[in-house]
Amino acid sequence: MHILLQQKIRNTLEVFGLTHQEITVYLEMLVLGSVPVSVVAKRLKLTRSTIRYTLEKLVRKKLLIQSQKNKTFYFTPEDPEKIIRVLQDKKLELDHQESAINSVLDDLKSLQNPLKNLPKVQYFEGEDGLIAMYERLLADIEAEPLTIFGYAKVTPSHVYPAVWDYLKNVYTPRRRAAGNQAFMIYPQSMKETAYTEDNESIKRTCAYVPESAITFSTGFHVYGDKIAHFTRQPGEHPGGILIENPRIAQDQRQLFKMAWGYSLTFESNQGLREIDLPDR
Repeated sequence: MHILLQQKIRNTLEVFGLTHQEITVYLEMLVLGSVPVSVVAKRLKLTRSTIRYTLEKLVRKKLLIQSQKNKTFYFTPEDPEKIIRVLQDKKLELDHQESAINSVLDDLKSLQNPLKNLPKVQYFEGEDGLIAMYERLLADIEAEPLTIFGYAKVTPSHVYPAVWDYLKNVYTPRRRAAGNQAFMIYPQSMKETAYTEDNESIKRTCAYVPESAITFSTGFHVYGDKIAHFTRQPGEHPGGILIENPRIAQDQRQLFKMAWGYSLTFESNQGLREIDLPDR
């Protein structure tokens, strides 16, 4: 058989759902006709158990017929036109399944929870609440290498003492161990501070902007399907909100990327212009 024709046949039989070995055995059976397992095994130089297993699978797929003569099992190929009839039978079965599902589709929809797509929202209060938010973030990135996108102002004078100690002594070492990436926008005043000195070791890439350029009064992190918004400046009641929803998180990432693009218009961030932000 011409090589191109043989490959065309094999590709078509793969579409029908046959494995590579099933195709090899089936094509050989078309040549041999009605034969016992031993003949096929000898021709293909495979073990009898392997050939028997494959022949029986082809019988179940209605491409071969199995019969017995003098205590020996023979296998006979069906006419290749049987493939069309097999496909027609499958189509009838699929049509029947579709009809059956359509008959109960409205009932299935009535069982669907109408609130399942609503965002999951959690509120956190106080210094302990802020630390709990960071603990949630760490647990997620330690389970999966999620990229963090965000904005924050983090200096000892802008963060409650207990939160500052936690960020430096607990959060940063665990972020370093997790090895995930982060892309942050910080005010220019945070450049070369005690907090950002860890940027390289925890894979945190930062863009710095004048404080008058982006005037967010709270901080936020977007990671995976979650968005954490928090306020932690002394003089304000510390707290935060954690929202879990894939669509909201994706929109927040897009907004961050717009802000990131704006931050690159400043000359101090020109070295970041070749960086492509990941999708998530």
